[in-house]
Amino acid sequence: MSREMDKAGALLAGVAILVIDADPAARRLTSMALEARGGIVVGVGSAEDALKAFQSIIPAIVLTDLVLPRLDGTWLLRRIRKLPADKGGRVPVVASSTSFQPRERELILAAGFQDLISRPIDPFELCSVIAKTLS
Repeated sequence: MSREMDKAGALLAGVAILVIDADPAARRLTSMALEARGGIVVGVGSAEDALKAFQSIIPAIVLTDLVLPRLDGTWLLRRIRKLPADKGGRVPVVASSTSFQPRERELILAAGFQDLISRPIDPFELCSVIAKTLS
């Protein structure tokens, strides 16, 4: 195990992470990768369910697919930012997307996401990006 992964594991231990992905298999794999590093993961399949989750937990970080059924990840980000700070309105949000060009990455970050992870998600990159965003 690399020193970087040890550091990521230490930063993720006990951290509440909300994962939004419409694909149950992808959501499960992402959750397993984060839980293996000590994260406490709540996984949901839609933007609406993500907002409902904020009623019971305030995550330290959110990971959302940009492409979701009905309402997309950018819509979700805007709704999260409308929440009061003490209800999660300032939580960092990381996007995931299957394919994007460098200019698209700039637009996604300009929209307010803290980072962007390409799909399929590499567990090592995922943990590294989440740990970097939290530090």
